[in-house]
Amino acid sequence: MTKGNALSRLLSEYWPAVVLTAGLLALSVYLQTAVYWSPMVLPDDVWLAKVNVHLTEHPFNIRFFQTYATLGVHHLFGLSIRESFFSVQFLLTMLLGPLFFRYLRRLEFDRIWANIGVVLLMTAYPILGAHFAPTHTWDDFWTYLFLVLALINLLDHRWIVSAIFLTLGALAREQVVLYYPILLLMAWWYRRDAPRGQLIVSLILPVVVLAAYRYFLDVPIDNRAWGMCAANFANAKTINDCIVSLIISFGFMWPTALAGLVLIRRSKRPTPKRFLFWGAILTVPVTAVVTLLFTFARETRIFFPPFVFVIPLSLIALQSAWAYVRERWSMPKMIGALVWVAAMAGIGIAISGILFPEFDYKANSEFRRPLAGAHLGLMAAFIVTYIGVRMLGRRDKLFRGR
Repeated sequence: MTKGNALSRLLSEYWPAVVLTAGLLALSVYLQTAVYWSPMVLPDDVWLAKVNVHLTEHPFNIRFFQTYATLGVHHLFGLSIRESFFSVQFLLTMLLGPLFFRYLRRLEFDRIWANIGVVLLMTAYPILGAHFAPTHTWDDFWTYLFLVLALINLLDHRWIVSAIFLTLGALAREQVVLYYPILLLMAWWYRRDAPRGQLIVSLILPVVVLAAYRYFLDVPIDNRAWGMCAANFANAKTINDCIVSLIISFGFMWPTALAGLVLIRRSKRPTPKRFLFWGAILTVPVTAVVTLLFTFARETRIFFPPFVFVIPLSLIALQSAWAYVRERWSMPKMIGALVWVAAMAGIGIAISGILFPEFDYKANSEFRRPLAGAHLGLMAAFIVTYIGVRMLGRRDKLFRGR
């Protein structure tokens, strides 16, 4: 194959993902600058103070990727601190969309569904509202990129490369160590087929590098983490913050991912589906628990790293639902279903003020409140439809194993 043909195939494969990523990033910027308030509009002296905090205060000062990238762009190109920060963030976002597309293709989704996965990623609140307060995204896009790269290489059995990216992800944000069991599990599955030396190095590398990094930097134990649970559940307002944050972290994808998990529960061999099943089992519950107990759960981004499992599982459920609808429903019935879904989302928005009356952290509460209501409505529509169709009998199931 000539270089021209290879480039043509590459462009034809990835251009939709690039366009979708760019378009939805533009929507995010518009929302955060013209519609709702975000730190994106703060003056540069405030951003300089933010950088100084990340240079000097623990635990921010042990996460160096975004801070030093911002300073590097500032000194190299003469951009302001704010412009430097967002130029790095937008570049990372533009890389994340196509890279996530590649990950979904590696999980055996076709082009259409992989691009739908890119849309689900880019419209998830922690991405679309990445810089809304109280999300406060900083090193998180580095985390997402390294995590996706680690899993792509793990699926391709590039053990040491995967371990390197996993280590970089943990240096970006410590919670990526929660994904180390995935590396252990895959190494166990392929222990007879993979070179033993590569497996051993890949398993030892993250432990040695992270331990050495914390030892030489003399990283203190962050005792504040033990007080986060009390802060999260201090009163009705803080509990409201946590509940809304949990809901909008994945929104309607919570029940669809669960449906996807049910669909692939019988996978026995080490296939992409089995990888997704155990990846979700090992990371989603522990991420949610750790976020609620040891972090400010109102910062929704902290719930989000398991997107690498939640979104593909949602796609599996949505694929199954679409196959059912396309095969059995007439056009009027499809239109009626869309009206039903829209009505449920509208009802959720209408009653969101009753469900989530007050926020302790009030910044952008008027955006998060209706968003949580809309997602609750979509969840209810999905669950009620699922139960209703299943009640029609075993021969008319909405979700069938694929």
